[in-house]
Amino acid sequence: MRRTPPHAVVIGTGLSGLAAARALRNRGGLRITLIDLKKRVGASVSTHRADPLEIQIDRGCVGTLDDPADPLWDALGLEDDLVPVPMGDARTWFMFRRAQGSVLGAVGMSPDYTLLMQSAVTSVGEFDAAARAHGFPRFCVCLENGTVLESDAVVIAVSAPRAERILRGLSPDAAAQLERYRFDTIARVNVVQYTADIDGKLPAALPADHPIAYIARIDHPVRVPEGMTWLQFGMRCDPAVLETRWNPDDVAAQVTRMFDLPLGLIQPIVSVWPFDEPLEWQDTGFVARMEALHRALPEGAAVAGSDYIVTNRRPTLADRIRSGFAAAERVYPPLT
Repeated sequence: MRRTPPHAVVIGTGLSGLAAARALRNRGGLRITLIDLKKRVGASVSTHRADPLEIQIDRGCVGTLDDPADPLWDALGLEDDLVPVPMGDARTWFMFRRAQGSVLGAVGMSPDYTLLMQSAVTSVGEFDAAARAHGFPRFCVCLENGTVLESDAVVIAVSAPRAERILRGLSPDAAAQLERYRFDTIARVNVVQYTADIDGKLPAALPADHPIAYIARIDHPVRVPEGMTWLQFGMRCDPAVLETRWNPDDVAAQVTRMFDLPLGLIQPIVSVWPFDEPLEWQDTGFVARMEALHRALPEGAAVAGSDYIVTNRRPTLADRIRSGFAAAERVYPPLT
């Protein structure tokens, strides 16, 4: 006999995980638990107030390839919030006038969720048919601290390497599609300069093999005071270095020295994630691998996030939100 209400677990509280939780909550009649290894929701979508200037600095990539006319932004109350931002290439990039934290707020948390932060999921397993016949749900979610959560549905909204480890016990075939997943690890170095101090010092474009992947130059009056420019440098780095000799201050000094710039008007803000920019979407076999991944997952389980999005360009914020919505649609039918 099914227990009421059904229980859905979302692993990961980045944009896709929160979107999945939102879609499930909107269905009604569910208990929803969110689990994350970090102590703060949002993952790379976060905003830091840089004092004393009170500038809202996006910790993740400030630019997005989203379409301002996408109806999703109207639905989230973010219409007219995207404005152009130069990123040093021929593509059309945008940023959010109210910072990316506004996107996180629009997708939203809910007091109805059970939130388990700083909790590591080691594996997800299935109860067998005999156990389910005696009232057990389909899944068990195992945490590193020994806690086991019973769940009727599970959305795995974490990076591909973490998902691969979590899925080994649930579906080895699904986990196999995520082996040796490739990323470009980017350190986001944020500094604020007087505009007059940087004029003529920054290149119009960067060669493909340059250690700086991009330079975003933000002088929109909603984001920075007049006469100042917020620069975000995307610096390629080796993930192995993050575990050994990573020093944010040294990285900021290295980047500013490249372009003969002062450190600027705020303490430089440097953020980095080991599995930041997915590269697998560029491979010709990626579509087939993602189709195989979805087929291999049992009913009631789904993945969500930028690492699983089939696209012909860098996954956008809207892509990530819709990935969460789609995962919720996949896991919901068994809950009814």
